[in-house]
Amino acid sequence: MHIPALYDAVAFRASHFRPGRDITRIVLMVAWSLIRRGMYPMGLYRSLFA
Repeated sequence: MHIPALYDAVAFRASHFRPGRDITRIVLMVAWSLIRRGMYPMGLYRSLFA
């Protein structure tokens, strides 16, 4: 069964995601959180997903 997807032409907009810069910023944010928590990965996991 095929269900067609209908998109409003006005709703489309250009993506502002810059792969190199944005992924680097995400990795640095996670690394800083790990360092700040004393390299305790379970604490980081709990703070992000609890």
